[in-house]
Amino acid sequence: MAKKTIQSGAFSTFRRLAEDNSHHDGLKTATGFILFQGRRIDRLDGIDITSPVLVENLHLMRIKGGELSISANLMPHTFSEGDVLLIGPGTIYQVERYTSATFCDILVIDFDTARHILGSRLPEFASDTPVFIAAHPSEQELQVFDAIFLAILKAVHADMADTSATESLLSAAIHFFTPFHQRQTAAAHASRQQEIFVRFLRLVSQHSRDERHIGYYADLMALSQDHLSRIVREHSGITCKEWIERAVLLEAKVLLRHTDRTITDISEALHFPNDSFFCKYFKRLIGMTPRRYRERG
Repeated sequence: MAKKTIQSGAFSTFRRLAEDNSHHDGLKTATGFILFQGRRIDRLDGIDITSPVLVENLHLMRIKGGELSISANLMPHTFSEGDVLLIGPGTIYQVERYTSATFCDILVIDFDTARHILGSRLPEFASDTPVFIAAHPSEQELQVFDAIFLAILKAVHADMADTSATESLLSAAIHFFTPFHQRQTAAAHASRQQEIFVRFLRLVSQHSRDERHIGYYADLMALSQDHLSRIVREHSGITCKEWIERAVLLEAKVLLRHTDRTITDISEALHFPNDSFFCKYFKRLIGMTPRRYRERG
């Protein structure tokens, strides 16, 4: 039987996914969080890992083997054993490629739970959508992450999932990424062109549903349209127009694969003049109609 495609990145969806996979060892659920221990990413029932997902909670991942390539908010990333990442609200990510031996530990934390636990101590990066942190920790740093993950797992086994001790462990897991976010931000500021490019992609991820004119982004960044276009093209080899189209198409794919909304509704949500225009736009760039893309899922 074909796998059902996961419908959204909401925590309730992942809880249903966990329930569907309860027969797997290393999968534990608790109020407000779910643990997937040592899971091969292609061995979970009920999820098509190659479809884009709009994240609404916190996903903390530790790659334990193999190699994984994803796009997150349009940017390509490749991870291998020993890498960790945090994917948070507002991020659209899609698995592009993975080796057969790719497996990882995953901690999914409901965002409302994270806010309840951390309160005013919620890291700045967690509320700055879209959230995506890629980290290449040292061996000692990785040992700390593994120890936190194992301690949370043991707490669940000991029926201590709803205790303040476990809340402290969840807090530690989230705060583990703070220094990596700081390094990531510092690296982006090291190059003026890199900083402009990263900010452009962030703005496109936030506004492409409503705004597709390069001039809109240039105005937000206090740059001339020509200057922004030149920097983005020189830095990435791709034009501003192509990046905007990629963002629109990515959101269209999410809506087509992970919702039951009609094509007319999706066309209106993405602010196309009509569904005919949307269908022609989608087919020109993807090579198939929106309906055909949805059916292939």
